[in-house]
Amino acid sequence: MKARCCMLAARFSAIHIRHGGRWRRQIFWTSIRQIMPTGANERCQMTDSAMTGKKLAIQKTATQRPPLALIGLPQDNNSTFLTGPRLAPPLIRAAMTSPSANMFAETGTDLGHDINADGGMTGLWQDAGDLALRGLSGKPAFDAIHDGIADRLADGQAVISLGGDHSVTWPAVMAHAA
Repeated sequence: MKARCCMLAARFSAIHIRHGGRWRRQIFWTSIRQIMPTGANERCQMTDSAMTGKKLAIQKTATQRPPLALIGLPQDNNSTFLTGPRLAPPLIRAAMTSPSANMFAETGTDLGHDINADGGMTGLWQDAGDLALRGLSGKPAFDAIHDGIADRLADGQAVISLGGDHSVTWPAVMAHAA
């Protein structure tokens, strides 16, 4: 399997649609384009945000981890009303690997996913599993989230976190800022 790395640029647009006598705002992707595909041992640049234009250099070889890591953050101890965000990571993974989904962008660009026989994903993303947050709250939970994400960032992976209530954002952002 040939490893690939590419940079995607996404842009959101909004239109107003009249529906049932009311105007509703509809937000959608207007373009996703592949900017720079590379081979397995080449260097590539990925933009972390269309707004900042900051570059993230990723070196990908056949023996290294994929450049992106999916990390589940099953945490909802700080929910003020309903709980349940802790259940999201496995449900998001199931939706990503369901037969109704695919790993292609609107332009037909393959984002590098293959589904294994056991249902796991290979290619551009690595599923790093869920962080062990059960029974943790407050500072111990925030430290576990920060350290789990910081470890992946130190290995040169970009991190996509799944699930959790809004409180998981702070330690995740702090890990990226460090």
